[in-house]
Parts: sequence; structure tokens; C-alpha cells
Amino acid sequence: AWVIGDKREQGVPMLNHLAANGYVGFNVNYRLSPKVKAPDHVIDVKRAIAWVREHAEDYGADPDFIAISGGSAGGHLAALAALTSDDMSLQPGFEEADCSVQAAVPFYGVYDLTERVHADAPPFLVIQGSIDVLVPAAGARTFAQELRAASDEPVIYVELEGAQHAFDIFVSPRTRRTLNWVEKFLDAAVLRFRDATGDTVMAV
Repeated sequence: AWVIGDKREQGVPMLNHLAANGYVGFNVNYRLSPKVKAPDHVIDVKRAIAWVREHAEDYGADPDFIAISGGSAGGHLAALAALTSDDMSLQPGFEEADCSVQAAVPFYGVYDLTERVHADAPPFLVIQGSIDVLVPAAGARTFAQELRAASDEPVIYVELEGAQHAFDIFVSPRTRRTLNWVEKFLDAAVLRFRDATGDTVMAV
């Protein structure tokens, strides 16, 4: 809800899974409301992307391929950051930084972003629980449909039957299966990026 949450508590199962399979992960915080208001949250996320790109090689990762993910408010911010790489108003003081991402995996986010979808969006894997009472699945379905219609890149929508909000915070059979999907999606995004650029990349 943009007011609570900490990187020590969220995203850890996914980071551990991806790290065990050759990826380098960075878990980041953003300032919370009510101390700040929009768009400060996404500005923080984009500043983090710029930092990762600048320091990726220090961690053995390729700065040219960055994927972003988040859940709930983090899903909203991940999708918003992925769709606004050319919006310099969201990069005050670091307008020269490359804050683009090459893949996005938002979980159960708020997606009132239809005016932001466009042909140059990166590949998206949108994950949603079918019985989410905090963020109903209808919004994610609409977002994926609108994005798929506009984007030149793949847009995959996964709705997990019987899954609630924040289902992935703890390791479970459902979480493990979902993280396998995330890994396969990122593997495919890396290969697509490599084919497009002719580069050999290590994923972040």
C-alpha cells in the first residue's frame, strides 16, 4: 500500500531461487508514505535501477540486461518504472542515467496504467491470484490485455487459481512453481535480448 514493507521481508524466496540459478539480485527499498507522496516512490525505484546499472559489473552482472519485479505496491512501481524509461520527469537530478529495464515481472500490482502502455515496453510476466481481495484480478487482466495489444514484446498473464494477495512471501509448493515460471521467463527474455543485440549476457 506504499506505506509499509521492507526489502528484508519481501521478495526473498524469489531472490534466493534466482540466485541459485545463476542470476544476480538486488532488493531495494523506496521511501514510504505518508512521509512522501507520488511520484517519489517510483523516482526511488528508478534511482535504484540507475545504481544497479552503474555497479552491476562489480557484482559479476551485465549492466545491459536488468529485470525488475515487485509485489503489490512494488508490482505497481515495477510496472510503472518499466513503462517510463523515457520519462525524465521521474528522474530529477539523474536525467542522464539509463533507467530502462529489459524485462518486468510484477506480482499482484495496481495497474491503472493504461495510458502508459506502448509499443516499446519490455517483455512482461504479470502474475496475479484469482481470489486476491486487496487487488482484484480484473485489474491485472485488463492491464495485460491492454499491454499485449500495444507492445511489440511478449506479454504473459498468469492467474493462479485460489491464490490470495502476497501468496509468494512464504515458500510453498505454489510459490516454488511460480518461481520456476519466473526463471523460465527470464531465461527466455535473456535469449531474446541476446538474439536482438548479438551479445552474450549474464542476467541481473
